[in-house]
Amino acid sequence: MDKRYIFAIAAFLLGSLGIQEFLLGNTARGILGIIFCWTCIPAIVAIVQIVKALCAGSDEQFFEMYPKCRL
Repeated sequence: MDKRYIFAIAAFLLGSLGIQEFLLGNTARGILGIIFCWTCIPAIVAIVQIVKALCAGSDEQFFEMYPKCRL
């Protein structure tokens, strides 16, 4: 399974808390996502990131968009 699909599933399941930011290596944004989870902003960001990850043609393009991804 491609790593971008794993990221998309994790962002779908835990995106409302901003957990996908920790997978991308953005610890500060992940903490902000947890703090502001009641605003639904992290969920909207997760949807955008899911679409970007699934529209990437391959894993190489995905890792070019998110070079610090920890998958």
